[in-house]
Amino acid sequence: MARKTLHALCLGLLAGAALGLGPAAAQQAAQQASTPAPHAPVIPAKTALAAAPQVKIGNKLLSATVLLPDPDKGFYRGVRFDWAGMIASLTYKGHEYYGLWFDGVAPDVRDYAFRGDEIVASPNTAAVGPADAYDPSQPLGWAEAAPGGTFVKIGVGVLRKPTDGANYSSFRAYELVDHGTWKVQAKADRVVFTQTVSDPISGYGYVYSKELRLQPGQPVLEIRHSLKNIGAKSITTTTFNHNFLTLGGAPAQAGLRVGAAFDLRPGKPLKDVAAVEGQTLTYQRALGAEEVFSTPFAVGDPASSAYDLSVRNAHGVGYGVRADRPLTSLQLWSIRSIVAFEPFLTLAAQPQQTVTWTYSYRYAAQP
Repeated sequence: MARKTLHALCLGLLAGAALGLGPAAAQQAAQQASTPAPHAPVIPAKTALAAAPQVKIGNKLLSATVLLPDPDKGFYRGVRFDWAGMIASLTYKGHEYYGLWFDGVAPDVRDYAFRGDEIVASPNTAAVGPADAYDPSQPLGWAEAAPGGTFVKIGVGVLRKPTDGANYSSFRAYELVDHGTWKVQAKADRVVFTQTVSDPISGYGYVYSKELRLQPGQPVLEIRHSLKNIGAKSITTTTFNHNFLTLGGAPAQAGLRVGAAFDLRPGKPLKDVAAVEGQTLTYQRALGAEEVFSTPFAVGDPASSAYDLSVRNAHGVGYGVRADRPLTSLQLWSIRSIVAFEPFLTLAAQPQQTVTWTYSYRYAAQP
């Protein structure tokens, strides 16, 4: 018997004796005390995805399924990631680049969990495709908000600060007070999302626009952002894209290469999983069933930290992505079902000022 279970059983027997229970009743009470609480029901991810509002776009080379924001029926309704523009599927020359990396969703999971052969994600983490997130460390207005007051997450809306005094966590399910107003415009090769949020209590407000556009005759997806500050306070925000790349399943294999326009300097030991040579990190083997491989990378001054990144497997399938702004930090995270190269940017806008930025993804299907 494991030490923790034995310890719980002994405590239960002592508690039973203290309550005056007989040996049999005391042992039953002890066994109940040592039994783990049952997991919350798991919603199958495929079922949730099939029922979610979505739209298809294409340009004869790329075909994509884009999920739509919806507070009642949307596939993603968490408070960690931007609701706009998650891509459930993108195909090029018969290859799938995005899609589900988890099997189900359950509210009792903090981030994600391995349960037998399945991966179960929390509602906050159950995102797909190139998912944007803002202020992962501390959202707009969090520090100033009193317990029970409000703060703002770009791409999500106005949230309520709990009264327990805990620090902010990207994995916590905060109360969504107001998701603002969403508008969606879709054409054959593009989708434009616009969210307007105003929170006079915190002093923050914005008009956020995000366009996913497939370039004619090219295997290229542009994600164009704009953020107009309509609040009373200035906005300084950190944004990153999680880039949930699945490559049709099991992407973390030997020969997978991630690259940058500068020398990669990992912040953690790579052990036997990967090796770095100059601007490229190469996986030396596949990840195990419950193995996690992650590391930050040192990023220098903007002049030497161009946002020019790539991820390709041993067969040359993957993407390259560029942005019109320099990196401020860079991380890599992967498990058996996903490889995520995560670039970060810092943005600032004074009241009535608009800031813009664009990501350009070029998909590859051969070496």
